[in-house]
Amino acid sequence: MKNSKKILSALLAVSMLATFAACGKDEPTNNGSGSASGNEGGDLSGKTITFTMQKYGNDASAQEKVLKEMTEAFKEETGITVKYSIIDWGQALTKLTLACTGGEAPDVADVFFTPSMVKIGNGQYGPADITNIYEELGGDDAYFEAVIDEVKIDGKVYGIPWRMDTRAMVYNKAHFEEAGITEVPTTYDELIEAAKKLTKTDGNGNITRSGAVLPVGQARFDQGWFNLLAGHGTSVMNEDYTEFTFGGQEGIDTIQFMLDLINKHKVCTPNVIDPSFDSNTEFQAEKASIVLGANADFMTAVQANAPQLEEVTCSAVMPNLTGEGVSSVAYTAPISIMNSTKERAAAEEWLKYFCSKDGQIKFCSAVNLINARKEVMEDEFYQSDWMKAYPEQANRAIYGDPAIPTWSQIDAFPNGPLNTMLTNIVGGADIQTEVDNCLKQCQEIYDKGEVDLG
Repeated sequence: MKNSKKILSALLAVSMLATFAACGKDEPTNNGSGSASGNEGGDLSGKTITFTMQKYGNDASAQEKVLKEMTEAFKEETGITVKYSIIDWGQALTKLTLACTGGEAPDVADVFFTPSMVKIGNGQYGPADITNIYEELGGDDAYFEAVIDEVKIDGKVYGIPWRMDTRAMVYNKAHFEEAGITEVPTTYDELIEAAKKLTKTDGNGNITRSGAVLPVGQARFDQGWFNLLAGHGTSVMNEDYTEFTFGGQEGIDTIQFMLDLINKHKVCTPNVIDPSFDSNTEFQAEKASIVLGANADFMTAVQANAPQLEEVTCSAVMPNLTGEGVSSVAYTAPISIMNSTKERAAAEEWLKYFCSKDGQIKFCSAVNLINARKEVMEDEFYQSDWMKAYPEQANRAIYGDPAIPTWSQIDAFPNGPLNTMLTNIVGGADIQTEVDNCLKQCQEIYDKGEVDLG
């Protein structure tokens, strides 16, 4: 792993290549608690701010259309112009890191790995303290409990939670009917029983249709593993993020469960280890009946790539050991005001507009995203046959990304310790040996405390 200081130096050296709209690199004039110098009590009409966010959904035009509509309506209402940019995920980490280390930065940004970005910004760059806006929008009571830690550090809030990503079970209703399955499995025992009925093989015993597949793409097992950890009653870290807990018996049982689906019960194709394997593609090709963890945008891909399956593609709450309680994880990302902005007051107005109930319903329904705000998830859009499992799943979820600055390094793909451990184990390595080695590496990174985004 590269030295973090060298990475930050390199990023600063190439910062002029960043394509974020410039806000200048002068010292920030905002103290994080209110409007920037020159904006107090003034008319904001005529002000211009920049806003960047990642690309969402399978239809890029949908995001472009809704952002255009929202920024135009906002300008009509406030007189403030919002110049927005949509960032491809392949470039997002580099651009966001540059923005948090003194490079070109937007006024408002769609942020992830929030604790990491706050730490490397060191109060000068990166996400600013916007606790005042968070409280104005309803505070902790307004958001699902599983996502709050992602934005709150030492009692201060550095972004407004918006899009949420919780993983529900997806299944093919026609396959269920064909196999005589009338109830969706709620426990792991029921899952295995159903998956055995759904699995098909050829004359040589090779799986031609998996009864249930792990949610894998490019041989990445971590996010599916997080869901199953939750379903087994544990997590990567304890609740206050001071200790790694995945090495306990429940964590070992979780890994063994994943292996058993492949090797013992033979309901999941062993091809999941192949970097070319993608569980979503398998489902669309009717080579899988159940995907054990998919986000709400899964349906968009089905509609685009396998429209004949739209009527038989269903979602349900993930099963777990008991059929009750926590069965999945939830991720969120905040919309943050950057410390470097010179238009704090205008940025605040856009943040409140975009992250309001109406703003979030408009945006998220346009691009098929679920939301971290409870009242948004009560909208009729989320009561459709496809979407209705996701609000329930959000209430049965725990955190997905531990709120520690070094998480981006611990869970780095493909070579971070967690992903290396899981790839090795699924490939045949000894479970306990790999877990012990991974725990040691994770603790070393945690104790060192440096943020390495290389």
